[in-house]
Amino acid sequence: MWGGQTVTESPPDETLVSCVKGLKPALVLELGCGAGANAVWLAEQGWTVEAIDFSEQAVDLGRQLAAKRGVAVAFGVGDATNFKTDSQYDLIISFYIHLWPRGRATMLDIVCGFLAPGGKLLFISHDRSNPPPGFSEDEFDSLTTPDEIVLELTGVEIEVATVIDHD
Repeated sequence: MWGGQTVTESPPDETLVSCVKGLKPALVLELGCGAGANAVWLAEQGWTVEAIDFSEQAVDLGRQLAAKRGVAVAFGVGDATNFKTDSQYDLIISFYIHLWPRGRATMLDIVCGFLAPGGKLLFISHDRSNPPPGFSEDEFDSLTTPDEIVLELTGVEIEVATVIDHD
């Protein structure tokens, strides 16, 4: 719950669980970590986790959740379109950050430079073909398609670019 500031016990994203299955835990960066469910789950699986979100409230909830579950996650408040680090990550995840095209392209360009050799980027967003309930026409441009993301990713090998049907 955001308004009441309570720590939630949300499960990790099913796609994340599926995609990291079989990967050796290493250094991971989560951009747009929200209240930390994915970051905390990754830490529980043995990953060394850095997680940022623009919302101080979300980061505070993530810290509380990590403490409650007894894992270490380096949470921070930051802007995904202006993120700086000296680290090289084996996995970078970004789930449901809705940026307008220029901001999204900037973020993707930045994070591709942070991937370690052989590292993986897992980017998930709502697709234009199925906008989430309540999205306005103004917000529609923050949605994307797999083809747009492929064009915005430079210097990386694309393994999968698809629409996932969650129904």
